[in-house]
Amino acid sequence: MESSAVDNKKYSKQYAYDLMNKRKAEIVEDIKNGGADKKIQTGGAAYSKEDWERLLKKVDTNLKEIKETQKEQKEQEEKAAAQHKPEDSVKQLYKALSMEATTKASKLLQAKENTNSAES
Repeated sequence: MESSAVDNKKYSKQYAYDLMNKRKAEIVEDIKNGGADKKIQTGGAAYSKEDWERLLKKVDTNLKEIKETQKEQKEQEEKAAAQHKPEDSVKQLYKALSMEATTKASKLLQAKENTNSAES
C-alpha cells in the first residue's frame, strides 16, 4: 500500500510543481550569488563561456594546421608537376609500348618457327 502512495505522490501535479519551484529557487539563488554560469546550448550539450572559448580555440588551431598541411601538399604537388614534363611521359609511354610490341612480335616469330619446325 505504501509504494502506491509513493508512486501517486511521485506522479502528482502538485509534486511536479513543487520540484519546479524548488529548482527555480535554486537558480534564482545562484544568480543572486553570481554563481550561475551562463551555458551555451549546442544540441545535446551545454558549454560555459570558458569551455566554449576553449573549444573554439581548439577548432581554430586544428583548422589552421589542416590549411597549412594542405598548402604544403599543394606546393609539393606543383613542384613535382613542374619537374615532370609531359614530353617525358610520352617518351616513357612510347618506350613501354615499343618494348611490349617487340616482345609480342618475338613470341609470335618464335611460335611460328616452332610450328614450322614441327611441320618439317
